[in-house]
Formats: sequence, structure tokens, C-alpha cells
Amino acid sequence: MENVLLQQDFIAAPEQLKLIRELVRNTAAYSGLRAEQIDQVVMSVNEACMNIIQHAYHDQPGRIGLHISTQQNSFVVQLTDDAAPLDPALIKPRPLDELRPGGLGVHFMQQAMDVVTYQAAPAGHGNILIMKKYLSNLESK
Repeated sequence: MENVLLQQDFIAAPEQLKLIRELVRNTAAYSGLRAEQIDQVVMSVNEACMNIIQHAYHDQPGRIGLHISTQQNSFVVQLTDDAAPLDPALIKPRPLDELRPGGLGVHFMQQAMDVVTYQAAPAGHGNILIMKKYLSNLESK
């Protein structure tokens, strides 16, 4: 059963990231995540939003939908955009031995979150990113 904690749309722009981080942090704290888990969720959402801004919208105007819920002992963040659909198979972290700025966001998200999945939006345009953090202390990273 899904318990929706937050649902809001944002302009896909770097200036929105501070507000998004604050909302995610407060919502994660409300849900009972530990401090370390909250930091991991906030960092993951920030990285994902930057990827949407830079790679999905190519720094052009767009929308980011933020949906946060709890489902079956998981804190779930779903980010949606209206950009051209991306092939989820092409979304991979850069090899860690390639030392250069940028490109590590996907790696950080995969390390920090318990589940990271990408989907095409059902309407045939846009993308959906789902990230989960387990609420149980025994299952969490």
C-alpha cells in the first residue's frame, strides 16, 4: 500500500535544487530514515535532478515531477520529466578509473540507494526514475 508523502512539480533549473533538497530531507526525516540514510537520499535526488537538467533537458526549460511515498517498508522517490525518452540500458556510471570531472552521479545513486530503476513514461514521452531506500535497519545500506 502506498502512502504518499509529497508530490510536487518543479522547474528543471539549478536554482530549484536547494528547495528540492530541503523538501526531500524533511520528508525523509518524517518517514523515520536515519541521518546517514537521509543524507544518501538527498544526495541521490540532487544528482538525479542535475542529470535531468543537464542530460534530459540539455539545460533548456522543462519540468521535474517529484513524488515521494512509503511502500512496503521502503522510502520511494520517483522523479519524472517530459524530455525525450532515454534508453535505460544507456544510463550507466562512468568507469571509476577515468579521472575527470562529472559523470559520477549515476554511480553515487546506485551506491547510496537500495534500488535504482529507470522507465519510459507511459505516454511515450518523458522518463521515470525510481529510487528506494529500505526503512528497515537490517536491510538498509
